[in-house]
Amino acid sequence: MKKRVFVVTMVAATLSLLLFLSQSGAADKPPVKIGYIASITGPVAVKVADMTRGVQLAVAEINRKGGILGGRKVELLMYDAKSTPEEAVTAARKAISADKVSAIVGFDEASLALAAKPIIMKAKIPMMNMMAMHTDLVRKPGEIGFFSSAPPATQPTTAQIKFDENILKIKSAVIIGPDVAFFWGNVNTIKKSWDRPGSPVKILDVVAFPMGSPDITAAILKAAAPKPDLIWSWAWSITDNIQVYKQLSEVGYKGVIQQCMGMLIKPVLEGAGKAAEGAYGLVNWGPELNYPESEAFKKAIVKEFGATAGMSDVTEMGYTGAMALMLAMNKAGSATDLAAIAKACENLNWVSPRGYKWEVDKDGTGIYREMTVVQAKNGNPVPLVKIPK
Repeated sequence: MKKRVFVVTMVAATLSLLLFLSQSGAADKPPVKIGYIASITGPVAVKVADMTRGVQLAVAEINRKGGILGGRKVELLMYDAKSTPEEAVTAARKAISADKVSAIVGFDEASLALAAKPIIMKAKIPMMNMMAMHTDLVRKPGEIGFFSSAPPATQPTTAQIKFDENILKIKSAVIIGPDVAFFWGNVNTIKKSWDRPGSPVKILDVVAFPMGSPDITAAILKAAAPKPDLIWSWAWSITDNIQVYKQLSEVGYKGVIQQCMGMLIKPVLEGAGKAAEGAYGLVNWGPELNYPESEAFKKAIVKEFGATAGMSDVTEMGYTGAMALMLAMNKAGSATDLAAIAKACENLNWVSPRGYKWEVDKDGTGIYREMTVVQAKNGNPVPLVKIPK
């Protein structure tokens, strides 16, 4: 009897040891570190928080499924760029040199991404831009690791130009926005269409103001003074947007207000109230578009972060960019082979919440098949018309 108990005890102990060793082996695998650089604090923090949730959800889903590369968990390291290129550069250097990340993702403004990009490319690790848009923010010769889950810089602007000319049939416009690279890059795109002989639309003025300024009254008065058919706002912090709408209403502007892509969102509409009613905007993705492939994603955001969690176009950009990069690493079988990761990222057979397969163009940018114009009605962004690429 004692011998039988001894044998049973030894078998149980052996099985426990084997289980411990297998679990210990999985735990001993080093994580794949991914650095996330974005303006977590500052004037655009609310919008950036949407993108952050998308990235965090992608990492959580991957880790719940066992990680990548044979059981390695993904560790997300977060760095606050504070809306300044200098902080973005500092963050990139720390992530690469001190924290030894395998890739860097994020970026909310063009100046941040443009400043950090040379450092990341020199380190020969992948970079996934998720929110910043600029005509110079593209893959250049030798930069095989650069990707973007934000749309090409000119696509949203061109879509809105088409809508203004063909649907609204405006004849004059004033462009207003924060004095940052994102604004001026888009101004240059607009000028190529409207600041030329024979253009159906005349640009009456371009007005810039400091991003996050507590008072933009002077800029609003200057923009409204020539009484343009359209005032095109490129404000992209919540407080800046609310100021634009409210102050244009206060000075009695009666023309059309148009918002840059992705900012005709609930926090802005709630803050601006009736002043934003009737304004037009553009989205490449949004919870209001109801793509069938988006339903699981939207439910996952709510489950992960709660029913009051913000969700917008950049939530999808963050999720899609992070997921595409992690799937590419797994497909490549490496967290360090840049060429293999880049090739895998360009050939993923994966359908994102956008409703179609992830694909990239020659610049490394995710391809968007369409944009949707929305209009503020009763405090909600209501889809009006789709504009194909």
